[in-house]
Amino acid sequence: MANIPDPVSSHAALLHAAILDHSGYGIIATTPEGVITVFNRAAERMLGYRAEEVIHQLTPAPFHDPQEVVARAAEFSAELGVTIAPGFEVFVARARRGLPNEYEWSYIRKDGSRFRILLSVTALRDEQEVLIGFLGMVVDVTERLWARRELAEREAQYRQLFEDNPNAMLLYDIDSLSILAVNDALLQLYGYTEPELIGQPLHLLWAPDECGELMRLIGLLRNDTSAATFHQRWRNVRKGGQEFHVETTSRRQSVGERRARFVLVHEISDTVRVERLAEDQARFLNQLLDALPMPVFYKDRAGNYLGANPAYFNLLGLSPEHFLGRTVDQIAGPELAAIYRAADQLVFDQPDVAHVYTSQVRDGAGDLRDVVFHKAAFRDHQGRVAGLIGILIDITEQRRAAQALRESEARLMQVLHNSPLPIFVIDDQHRVVLWNLACERVIGIPAAEMLGTRDAWRAFYAEPRPVMADLIVSGGDEGNVRALYGLQCARSALNPEAFEAEGFFPTLAEGEGRWLYFSASPLRDAEGSVVGAIETLVDITERKRAEAEARLLTEDLEARVLARTNELARANEELRQAMGQLVQAEKLASLGTLVAGVAHELNTPLGNMRTVASSFEHRLQAFAAALASNSLRRSMLDEFVAAARDAAGIIERNAQRATELIGDFKQVAVDQTSTRRREFDLAKVIDEIHGALRPRLRQTPHQLEMSVPSGIMMDSYPGPLEQVLLNFFNNSLMHGFAAGEAGLISLRAGVLDDGRAELVYADNGQGMDEATAARAFDPFFTTRLGKGGSGLGLYIVFNLVTGVLGGEVVMDSRPGEGTRFRLVLPRVAPVQRVTDGEGEAHAG
Repeated sequence: MANIPDPVSSHAALLHAAILDHSGYGIIATTPEGVITVFNRAAERMLGYRAEEVIHQLTPAPFHDPQEVVARAAEFSAELGVTIAPGFEVFVARARRGLPNEYEWSYIRKDGSRFRILLSVTALRDEQEVLIGFLGMVVDVTERLWARRELAEREAQYRQLFEDNPNAMLLYDIDSLSILAVNDALLQLYGYTEPELIGQPLHLLWAPDECGELMRLIGLLRNDTSAATFHQRWRNVRKGGQEFHVETTSRRQSVGERRARFVLVHEISDTVRVERLAEDQARFLNQLLDALPMPVFYKDRAGNYLGANPAYFNLLGLSPEHFLGRTVDQIAGPELAAIYRAADQLVFDQPDVAHVYTSQVRDGAGDLRDVVFHKAAFRDHQGRVAGLIGILIDITEQRRAAQALRESEARLMQVLHNSPLPIFVIDDQHRVVLWNLACERVIGIPAAEMLGTRDAWRAFYAEPRPVMADLIVSGGDEGNVRALYGLQCARSALNPEAFEAEGFFPTLAEGEGRWLYFSASPLRDAEGSVVGAIETLVDITERKRAEAEARLLTEDLEARVLARTNELARANEELRQAMGQLVQAEKLASLGTLVAGVAHELNTPLGNMRTVASSFEHRLQAFAAALASNSLRRSMLDEFVAAARDAAGIIERNAQRATELIGDFKQVAVDQTSTRRREFDLAKVIDEIHGALRPRLRQTPHQLEMSVPSGIMMDSYPGPLEQVLLNFFNNSLMHGFAAGEAGLISLRAGVLDDGRAELVYADNGQGMDEATAARAFDPFFTTRLGKGGSGLGLYIVFNLVTGVLGGEVVMDSRPGEGTRFRLVLPRVAPVQRVTDGEGEAHAG
């Protein structure tokens, strides 16, 4: 960057010097080649160099991170389409081409410390547009807001630098709102040329929805005669329509007769973004602080509580109002307050060290609780210690638990030591650390000889070899365990990490030997690492002796059981045959009842036909006599013909009735005496049963109501189905109704949603109690033993329904409420092998 031209007067020189020395920005000017020619006081403060150390001595390169320079060189080379070597050209390449050149950089102070800056570089040209150097404006980003306010307050001092200033500036008429002047930085910021802006209304640069607020504020500023600086944030619009955030700093300015305001514009899009991120982060930190389960508090340097989270207030049982803005002396007792003050002072004396110590606090109930304090100092934006933050961890319960654990461990050791079972424990070095009294008694070796040794094997074996506990400590590999203990070894069913086995140890009991069951399991620490193993022994010598005796008894018993089993098998076969005969007898008994009923019903039509035949025979004899004597008259012939016609009609009707009765009985009898499969309409089969039952039903005072729609086609076994319904009917007559009582029997049928057929048979008879109903389907169970009941009726029903018919049967009965049977049958019976009266045949 070139030397700034000589001032035209001493006054101007003094003004330039004052501007440079009192600027809140670091100002660094260079020759076109990069040699520093101006290095103001702000730059000295920022970088730690004196002006005489750098002017005409250095380029800005020592202030920059070399790696960052290399990276920016690559970035700008790609952007500008030219190769830019790492060095001074990186800082000025964009400015040299008239492009905006404002970027953040990492600056390195003379002492080596680093800080982030915003560097704006402007090319300086003379009146002939010849490049005479570069002007760099440096802003410490950490103090950017303060620097902006200082710059706005001193804006009048920078009027001479208006055109060359890297900050966007404009001047507008407060009455007409027209733009009077703009600098290059503003043109670059908004993307306009100067003719495009001069004379245009100010709100051209404002977002449309903020123009109303702009007009309101300008209306207030028109009446402001003070020299106050006005700051405001806005959303402005670039020429291309892109919105961005700016902060304006304006002051009243007179331009001749015009009332104007001078406006310094800073783009703060990054700042707004950072602020929003900071606000989001602050909200997140506050929410995180509130959500933390451990108590957290923070104080300022003077010891005043600045804040705390809910867990802190809950622990102490006090409200935020009781804490905030107060010191420990105003909250805690004198003794605790003195302890806290001393601990806080130590944090302030050693701010770079995290402090951890144990103390006590008094909770809301007034009880002292043991806590661990974690304290650390925090600093303000200038790096000064501003206060401390503390975290409390309540260890009251932890200490109580530790004490309880110690007591529990002591009790456990007593339990292990005094256990009636032999127990020994080894550590991770295979040293015996416990050899209880039972071990001394069973093994015969005192604890004093075993504790601390690695020779647990000598208590059990004649030669050195690992015991099971040693194998567990060495990793518990199942292959190694089985290699020593064979198939007798197995993993414990209760603890998959444990192994158990049994074996004979001939060296025990003074050479007599003992059988031992032994189990070994790992011992782990809190992190799950194996720190030892415990082995438990059980003397099973007597059990082994008893097992040997039991084996002999078992062999003898097995022989007896085999013989008895053969006898029971023969008896069971005889019983099965007897049951089959009884079931067949029960089926024939039902058929016999039908035969008796049908025979009784046939008496009526057959008797009628016999009477008519006898009467007609007498008439025939009289007619023959008249004919033989030639005394036959016309009237006698007509009377004989009429009588013959009546007799024939009566005989025909009664013969038809007999035929129907015999047909129904024949179909039922055929179905009953054979189990053959056929397709049938359920209504027709039930109607046939009804016809067969009608003679018997007439002999009783009972009524039978049926509701069976036609069209329910079945591919099943009508015989078993008829047997089931006949058994229900017989059960009602024999068990359901008291003598002389008129009852109601109902039978209805339908089709369920799943396509199966449903039959519901019910009577309103005496019903059954719970005990009787529970056994109703048992074989040979009857309440009328010796009175005609065999106890097989419902047993046959259950087997036929669930067997050959492939369905379900459910009974519901209560005393005094009758009995109800519900059958659910598949409309296509399952294929099976059944037996009919002529032998075995394949059903279906």
